[in-house]
Amino acid sequence: MARKLSNVAVVTADLMGQSESLSADDMSDIFAGAKASLALYDTHGLKIPACVVATTGATQKVKWCAAANDTAPGEGATPPVSIPSALVESGVEVVVVRTRYHLDTPFSSATPSTKE
Repeated sequence: MARKLSNVAVVTADLMGQSESLSADDMSDIFAGAKASLALYDTHGLKIPACVVATTGATQKVKWCAAANDTAPGEGATPPVSIPSALVESGVEVVVVRTRYHLDTPFSSATPSTKE
């Protein structure tokens, strides 16, 4: 499951990064495509905040964000995931995608139920 969640994040970030601008409909299509990676699973528990983060010096702020089954951080908010300083370059925008999924299995009581 961890690999599938990573694939959802990678597909979302890749498709976002290929466009100069994205509409709400574009993001809905991107989220639908990313969810297809979990085709055999119920995706109602899948949460995907996907943000463009602007950096100024060491400061990281959300430029814009969209989310599937989750609340998107607003413009100027702290990103959902901190970008490592080695990857931060002032004036550069970075796509940040975080995936979370709740999966119940017969073994759920023995293992953590949320994977990020």
